[in-house]
Amino acid sequence: MIYPIYSLHSAVNLYDAEADGYEYPDTPTGADYMTVINTVCLYTGHDVTLLHPDAVAGRADVDGGLLRMPGQKEDEAFRAVILPACKMCSLASMRVLRDYYDAGGKIIATGELPRLAFEYTPGNTDADRELCEIVDHIFGEKASDTSYITDYCHNKNENGGEAFFLYFSMTAADGTAMVDSRDIADALRSLGINFDVYLPDFPRYETSGALNNTYNEFVRLGLEKHLPDGGLYSHRHARRDGEDIYFFTNTTDFDAEAKVYLRGAHAPRLYSPLTGKYSRCEFRHVTVGGEIYTALEFTLATTGCAVLISTDEETRRAGIDPASLPDETARAKSK
Repeated sequence: MIYPIYSLHSAVNLYDAEADGYEYPDTPTGADYMTVINTVCLYTGHDVTLLHPDAVAGRADVDGGLLRMPGQKEDEAFRAVILPACKMCSLASMRVLRDYYDAGGKIIATGELPRLAFEYTPGNTDADRELCEIVDHIFGEKASDTSYITDYCHNKNENGGEAFFLYFSMTAADGTAMVDSRDIADALRSLGINFDVYLPDFPRYETSGALNNTYNEFVRLGLEKHLPDGGLYSHRHARRDGEDIYFFTNTTDFDAEAKVYLRGAHAPRLYSPLTGKYSRCEFRHVTVGGEIYTALEFTLATTGCAVLISTDEETRRAGIDPASLPDETARAKSK
């Protein structure tokens, strides 16, 4: 997800805040990035990484349908990019997204498309004009036409690039506008890409904006009563020093038998952060959407966590014939 930092800065002034209490002004009504993050993580069951537009402009490489981010950490590659609602955006980062879309990249935008470039020069509208041309190129001219009425806008090109623009349809608990969780989930599913991790049996939390509130407001309004089973599930995947590290949490009131699909030919070990010890995992290799995945089950205790660590995935994958593996696409993508 592209962090809408410039749009937020253009709409928020700290000197507008009250002198007492929580020293922060009201959130702009069009700032939906928090509800989008919660939707992706808690409703669709996927992970999300926030990218600063300056990092995209300065470091990103386009590799076909992948947006690669080389840097100090091991290179990250993204198969889909989300542009949350914003009035203003970095022109330099939008140039990268244009190239990514043209090469086959997948982009979803929500709520409002940018029409103002951060690289504005007083008396010169060239940057704004170029940004609008890029937005229209990616999402189609109708997406920016406020007189055009439709459920959503979908644009695509001959290289497999796809772009969805999803309209605001609800008001979140904190007063901000938001896109229905189901619309975002449907758009992600429609992209036809394989995701990093699948958790087919985990409960989904349909975002209402409750988690956007400060903790004091969250408790005062009794919003914790709306959480399924008293809590949520989440996960995170990172690569460090050639190792794949997966972190899973369960803050619900119940233990869970977690069924997980990890993209790649892993031989994961279960690591306990409480004891510092490793244990073996029973796993099997399958295919999901034509790619090799590792399927496994483990117990995720209430208010607990689990860490899976895998090494030498690429070497292991090279020695496996995907055609020899059972296809569990329907099972992995059942939600």
